[in-house]
Amino acid sequence: MEINNKILVEKINCFEKEISHLKNDKKVLKENKETLKQQNSNNIPLENRFEEIENPWTTEKDLSNNIFDYYLKNNNYYAERDDKQCKLNIIKSKHLFEINKIYKLKYDINYKNNRFRIGFGDFCERDRRLQTKNTVGLSNAGLFVEGKHYDHIKIEINTKEIIFIINLKENSKHFELFIDGKSYGIFNITIDKIYGLAAFKCGSATINTSRSSI
Repeated sequence: MEINNKILVEKINCFEKEISHLKNDKKVLKENKETLKQQNSNNIPLENRFEEIENPWTTEKDLSNNIFDYYLKNNNYYAERDDKQCKLNIIKSKHLFEINKIYKLKYDINYKNNRFRIGFGDFCERDRRLQTKNTVGLSNAGLFVEGKHYDHIKIEINTKEIIFIINLKENSKHFELFIDGKSYGIFNITIDKIYGLAAFKCGSATINTSRSSI
């Protein structure tokens, strides 16, 4: 009887060890799967991580102006204006950016002269359009990130393409700015309400918006 009990205890111990090994193997497999998934995600080229969404310019009027005087075409994705004497009114896009998403906001611009600002956020103070706390604006006078001024980063006469990669997934929200394919840095933001924005007197801006599918 004593021998049988000893054999039974040994068998139970063996089973417990096997169960423990199986649990560890399952944990390792899960970790390997997550690592592989992350690696595969990181290996996808940045331009392939996004899918285009509908986000044309709207005819919503600036808070301080009851006249909409931008000329829209190409299904409202193209906005144009040519009046040096007009007010610097904001034009706003349709889509409200969602939290926990990553967006690629691309502008093809034709900057002629005078004041030209392009970026994201929401309608803001009349005298500081795209230069105040609830907006990010790249302009001929510099980059304004929620009011902070970076005067060495600006729109030049030959600037053609501006891209903002806006990451709203992380605990610390941020964006990366590209001007004609060159990165100009990553900047933290606290903005809650985000639309595509522009404000200019002369020239044009075509908007294109994509959202990460990963």
